[in-house]
Amino acid sequence: MKRRPTARRLAAAATLLFAAAAGADTVHFDEPSLDRWMYSANSTPGTRGQASVFADPADWNRLAQFMVGFDTSTQIPAGEGAGRYQITSATLTLVTPGQPNFTFDASYDSASSYTGLDPDPGRPLELHGVGYRNDHTGADFLLANTPLSGEGGRNAFPLSWDGQGEERDVSANVAGGFESTPWSVGQVVGVTDGEDVAEERDVRFELDLSDPRVAAYLQAALDRGQLYLMVSSLQPAVQQGGTFVNFFTRDSQEHFFFGGYAPTLEIDYATSAQPAFQIDTVGLAGDTVTFGWRQQAGATYIVESKADGGAWTEERREAATADGEASFSATGLAGAKLFRVRRAGGA
Repeated sequence: MKRRPTARRLAAAATLLFAAAAGADTVHFDEPSLDRWMYSANSTPGTRGQASVFADPADWNRLAQFMVGFDTSTQIPAGEGAGRYQITSATLTLVTPGQPNFTFDASYDSASSYTGLDPDPGRPLELHGVGYRNDHTGADFLLANTPLSGEGGRNAFPLSWDGQGEERDVSANVAGGFESTPWSVGQVVGVTDGEDVAEERDVRFELDLSDPRVAAYLQAALDRGQLYLMVSSLQPAVQQGGTFVNFFTRDSQEHFFFGGYAPTLEIDYATSAQPAFQIDTVGLAGDTVTFGWRQQAGATYIVESKADGGAWTEERREAATADGEASFSATGLAGAKLFRVRRAGGA
């Protein structure tokens, strides 16, 4: 005589699997998906072999900037929920030809130093995230005809925040009387602060993840699968002269023939475990068992079953569009059967 499954037995048989914390990993991107010289007089947007950064000393507007973007989804799974990406370091590395030469300044210079006395030689190379105007996104700048400026100013600009946490464009921070608060100041490898740079050197920008806004920007970028950054400097350039710093792009002949000249990105990260959830209700009516759980919007729930010794069979797969209760019913249970719920995605 076969024993009918009881609610207690069915509750014990309904098992749960959920994502465990992923181990820390280091990923390296050998070249960007986008590197564009953001200068209004650039006649070859997106295809120039070098990009320079400089400012107009008449008003200290950052005239020439360098935007780089990486398709992080090629190595880091996107769509996991921004809060699940635990980033311990992120470093952008550029290569400068050292021509024209410039003086390496390893520390940030205050806005007042541009209208008064600069206490140290040179001007720093600054890194920020990217903000946008006029409904543009980073991917728009893969197109050569995307305008650099529009209503209100630059369509893509070096991003920082004011005292109230509101986003702002730091392109003209000196004239605006506020600090640019860079996310990183470039460090020239093998050169001492204050020394002249006159040959090829790596320039490393390690992002300041101690700022929660910077960390949140990177988390959101990994969740989207696209990270965009902007390099700028208040190097004083004048027509056909002054000081400016060049960087190789992925379109340079040097990178084409020899490799290793394009911007690179290295990220150390781990993906945290999803919050545990459980099957919290089980009911039995005749030969039908129903079990339920609390679902989270954006996650996909997969119900599977198997008889003793068999393989798991998918019973249902459903993406949750809102937080709330979910349930599954199985009928015709004449003998013991195992059930489990797996969750994929979500915050």
